[in-house]
Amino acid sequence: MNKTIKTILTGAAVFAAAALILTAVLVLSNGIPRSAMKKNILASAEYLCEGDMFAFEWESVAASRMDHYADSILLGIAWQTDGDHPLENVMRSAYYHDPLKEENENLLDAVRDDLPSNQEYMRYWHGSVALVRPLLTVMSVRDMYVFFAVLMVILIALLIIMLARRRALSPVIGLGAGLIMTAAWFVPESLEYTWCYLLALVFSILAVIRSTRKNMLPAAVFFMLAGMLTSYMDFLTTETLTLTIPLLIMLYLEKNGDGSAAGSGRDDSTKERKGLAASVRMVISAAAGWFAGYACMWALKWILAALVTHADMRSIVMEHVTERLVGDVSNLQIIADSYYGFSISRNITALLPFGLGNGGLFAGVIIIIACIYFGFVYRRKVFDRAKILAFSVVGLVPYLRYLVVYNHSYIHYFFTFRAQMATVLAIALILGELLGTGRKKQRKGCR
Repeated sequence: MNKTIKTILTGAAVFAAAALILTAVLVLSNGIPRSAMKKNILASAEYLCEGDMFAFEWESVAASRMDHYADSILLGIAWQTDGDHPLENVMRSAYYHDPLKEENENLLDAVRDDLPSNQEYMRYWHGSVALVRPLLTVMSVRDMYVFFAVLMVILIALLIIMLARRRALSPVIGLGAGLIMTAAWFVPESLEYTWCYLLALVFSILAVIRSTRKNMLPAAVFFMLAGMLTSYMDFLTTETLTLTIPLLIMLYLEKNGDGSAAGSGRDDSTKERKGLAASVRMVISAAAGWFAGYACMWALKWILAALVTHADMRSIVMEHVTERLVGDVSNLQIIADSYYGFSISRNITALLPFGLGNGGLFAGVIIIIACIYFGFVYRRKVFDRAKILAFSVVGLVPYLRYLVVYNHSYIHYFFTFRAQMATVLAIALILGELLGTGRKKQRKGCR
């Protein structure tokens, strides 16, 4: 109990400090004058107007569909958050909107003709504005796509190198497969898609570091920070990635330690029960911490917005929640039971190779059959059931999300499907444990 109380108090202190810092950073970014951004934001608006907001990079392949609609709104907010009331501007998150035009055209009109904001977007933090505004002083959105692509490659390479040095083969294979199946090379072409991938990679790197430094924050507080930053940066895209990917890596490294426990061949029921208890504790504490950080950070925005702007946030929030949970898709009435199934199936079939037509679907089915075959036929006699259970639970998190927020997941499946990168990673870790190839034992004397 004392340890639990200490963790809660630590979490509360960290939450308060982090929330204060993040709010201050967002307010301070408001101090950048428009004149310093105008050249690059005008170039950004012109670039976004050159193509469709939901263009396909590969014809009819959902995984290649961009979302420059959200990017146009983000840039519109970044352009308008300027004035004598920075905290109020940040809370209102306003931009110029003409319902008769597309958002990229509205952005261009607002910048070119210096039009004032007339549409508020208060339910999100839009914390990415604190990063986008400084970048707009030196580059356009087109340059940002390249910048974040390079950053993402660096983070992926760093994570893979760190795992490879620990001879963690299953996570390396799983991450590689997950990045391919979610078409990660398209992610940096939309700022909206980018934030959760970057956060997931950063916290995965920290998870690897944490596996060797036990004096770091407790798991619950660690994931609380991940949830906070996700709520702060994300536009409701693949938010669960910042929980699932680092947690799967942490579970793998925590359970395997320095490699001596994996594949030891000991059929010790007491040891198995202890392993199960440890895995359950980690999953529960991580999930609880992440959800607390995510939900409380979002609630903090609503409370601050209500206090600063005197807006009725209850109606705004309820409209937002209702639309994403049970709203109609293109005004079509769909039977609820079928709707849930459609939400999940749409996201699954957006994965590669399933989303590449009939041939891709056939290849995907063959891959699934092969995984089941090798996992069943060539499984070793002794394996860690607790570990497999933990991986399975975390790997199913994306589908829980699709069921809970099924309207949003159905409409925006072309980017929400990427949450399944965690499912792919979980399957790789499960197969590695079943086959005994998840981690090679280190040679004596090696570090």
